[in-house]
Amino acid sequence: MASSKRLPTSHAEAIAALDGRVSRKLMHNTAVVVFYDDGRIKLNTEGWRTVTTKDRLNRCLPYPWRVASDARKGGWGLYENGERLTHFSDHMELRPNHAGILRPWRGGAA
Repeated sequence: MASSKRLPTSHAEAIAALDGRVSRKLMHNTAVVVFYDDGRIKLNTEGWRTVTTKDRLNRCLPYPWRVASDARKGGWGLYENGERLTHFSDHMELRPNHAGILRPWRGGAA
């Protein structure tokens, strides 16, 4: 299973493990980052596009991935090594390709 940094938690935040296959970073009952044992990472704000949510996403994302806001491009974007690759959308995933490198993915159900 992919691991995340251990973050301080409060009444509103927690990291939960389910069946040993999935770990989640929760904020107010929203799984903002979900790590799957096959290497996928799902990102989700449930519409809570706040500075705090963006901070929690970035604390959990592995290097070189970041979520950042860019008013010129219209909202949040997903960045790799400082280069904007795509517009951020809820429920988007990073999935490992055949070489094990994470790439953005926006499809239907897995």
